[in-house]
Amino acid sequence: MALWLVGCQWIWPERYLMRKGQAMEAKGQYAEAAKAYETVFTKYPRKPEATEALSRAASLYEERLNGWQKAASYLQELKARTDGTPAYAGVLLRLGQVLEHAGSPFRDSLETYGVLCKNCAAAKEAVGGLLAQGRIFESLQNWPAAKSVYEEAVAKLGGSPEAATVKVRLEQVWLLEATSLYFTGKVEDGNLLAEEAVKKGITSDEVRNGLQVLIKRHRKAQRFWKGNAAASMLEDQMIVDAAEPGYFLDRYEAGAAPAAPAGWEFTFDAKKRVLAIIEAPAPPSPVVKGKKAPAVGKPWKFRTPSDTRVLGYWTAPDGGLVLWLGVERDGHRRTLNGVNLRKHKAWTVLGDPSGKLLGEVAAILPLADKIAFPFEDYFVISDLKGGNRVNFALARDRERKARFRGREVRWLAATPDGFELAIGVNQPPDRKPRKGETPDPRIVIWKVTMGVSE
Repeated sequence: MALWLVGCQWIWPERYLMRKGQAMEAKGQYAEAAKAYETVFTKYPRKPEATEALSRAASLYEERLNGWQKAASYLQELKARTDGTPAYAGVLLRLGQVLEHAGSPFRDSLETYGVLCKNCAAAKEAVGGLLAQGRIFESLQNWPAAKSVYEEAVAKLGGSPEAATVKVRLEQVWLLEATSLYFTGKVEDGNLLAEEAVKKGITSDEVRNGLQVLIKRHRKAQRFWKGNAAASMLEDQMIVDAAEPGYFLDRYEAGAAPAAPAGWEFTFDAKKRVLAIIEAPAPPSPVVKGKKAPAVGKPWKFRTPSDTRVLGYWTAPDGGLVLWLGVERDGHRRTLNGVNLRKHKAWTVLGDPSGKLLGEVAAILPLADKIAFPFEDYFVISDLKGGNRVNFALARDRERKARFRGREVRWLAATPDGFELAIGVNQPPDRKPRKGETPDPRIVIWKVTMGVSE
């Protein structure tokens, strides 16, 4: 055997190197084996063994040596060599997987899987390409694209057991898309998608329950939106450790001065504490030959009164409403005020002659035509005009030494459907600060769930 191998070294060096690589692999000498294979396809690229050597070297860098870039390079070469052969589909699937691990842009993997699914549609590897595309689209939260490739995979798999597994994944994507839309502010779109998915007939109990929970939540939110503010009720309250930004999407900070919504311009003089609002000029209408150009109206303007300092202002999620908090320059009176940008109207929601009761922040509840703000030591839900409102006392927590104080509310946050809120309230420090020391703020968060009495 040894004499045969020695002979091979001179007569068929490529075969000798292949056997040498295989022997090293068997001993766990993966780096040395890879070098042997690399020698085969670099020195003898036209020999039949070169294709197998490329594949073996790629496998070693992929599975044993964590050399994803080299594996991708070798598989690209292998892809060109195997085009038009039965091995082509398998090489494309491997290349797509390696490109994912190599840190290449997702488009490279998606393009490779796309070639596999298009050019080798009848190959068994095509389903693997579809599932890989679905996985990537999910990671990008491109839910429609993920659904499309999973639906194609289910059709290819027919009545096989694997088809049922992929169908469940497809149903999970329906739930993920509906939930994502709902909690990123597209509440109605999320609910409609959930209702559509339920009508399709969901096989997964978990997914069906998740969709039904979302639909019920939307119905509950609708009752709160349509109900009179004075009929609002506190269904639940608790103190929590954090208010997740991805859940409480709309946040209102004390002293805030946000940018103007589309179609408007805000100018805030931080020194004089004056807010000016002006409608952005409309784009000129196209001139029709032989016709007079249409008249352009003056843009609507609003400016806070000169005798009032603006302490903060906030805009609605849909950009149609502004709330601003003011205090008299020569007195103590505070007012919470509204500006309807669509109807070009301004009004006072609530006045506080003493200046000691109205808090530092207010929130506009999405879709509900209601606002929330602290007043004295209460949490208030009010209509936009302030005429219908109800005060809620929030429970204190002796263990945390936490108590709700209206003037200590630093921020309010609401879910996109507007009936769950988080309230960040500053508390006295746990210990008395040393002389010259400024204690860190100690914020305690109340989470409240609103409803409406029938």
